[in-house]
Amino acid sequence: MSEEVLNSIFKGLIAAAKRVTRGESARKDPLFALAEDPTCPLLAAELLRAFQSMCVVVEGRATELNSELARLRHENQNLALTREKLSEAVKRLQGASLETIYRLVLAAEYKDEDTSSHIQRMSHYSAAVARSMGLSDKTVDEILYASPMHDVGKIGIPDWILLKPGKLDPGEWEIMKTHTTIGAGILEGSNSEIIRVAEVIALSHHERWDGSGYPFALKEEDIPLPGRIAAIADVFDALTSKRPYKDAWPSDRAFSVIEKESGRHFDPNVVEAFFGIREEILTIKRKFKDTDFTPPAFWRDNFTPEI
Repeated sequence: MSEEVLNSIFKGLIAAAKRVTRGESARKDPLFALAEDPTCPLLAAELLRAFQSMCVVVEGRATELNSELARLRHENQNLALTREKLSEAVKRLQGASLETIYRLVLAAEYKDEDTSSHIQRMSHYSAAVARSMGLSDKTVDEILYASPMHDVGKIGIPDWILLKPGKLDPGEWEIMKTHTTIGAGILEGSNSEIIRVAEVIALSHHERWDGSGYPFALKEEDIPLPGRIAAIADVFDALTSKRPYKDAWPSDRAFSVIEKESGRHFDPNVVEAFFGIREEILTIKRKFKDTDFTPPAFWRDNFTPEI
């Protein structure tokens, strides 16, 4: 299969991902038929099947949630729904929505070393910092739901770069950096405020306070606040997590690095808020511990990775 066809597959997946974020159906997209083409590379075929499976799950979940909402509306046409029932229903819907986001993001990044625990920790760190800074409950929730999608653009990075065990050369690094603009492209144009915040975070979470970041070398308050918050959450979790190329750092050492990078990598106000909830950060870290990754059945039963 030619490189042109592979590029078409990735572009098609990005388009399908956009439709999913808009609440549209994508599971019957003709693109997924390529997975049965004998000339389709194994990784590409499995990625196609992964996205089709996740589309089925998401659309099924949406149908269930809509049915639940319709039932509640029917039972309470006279506004007799108690506050407790309403609160419970909202929490269930929010929990299901957040889980769906986690699962979709994990499917998009299943080739990367990031785990579902990383996504959960990073999103809860971000929300906790936003709350510590005095942002509104609505904004805190938007950051909680949006920040898991910070690296969704990695779906567009070639395997030979994304999975390279050693250090990237300058050319490879330039390609890797495009995951920010790819992610923003996947998420752009949504009517959902959460997806719009996710677009901002995907594009700006690698910018640095001193202007040395990417993709646009934005500086200080030119960097959107959600991106500044996500940056510190992402770096702290990367430092304190085990990776194939490094051991997990002790939390104290990671906090020390964050403190030293105040005014360089990070917004000093965000750093202050982060240190103000140090115990809450550690509680989140303990709550969402890394576990051994068990591949989904469609991958586990049909795919042996070549390393």
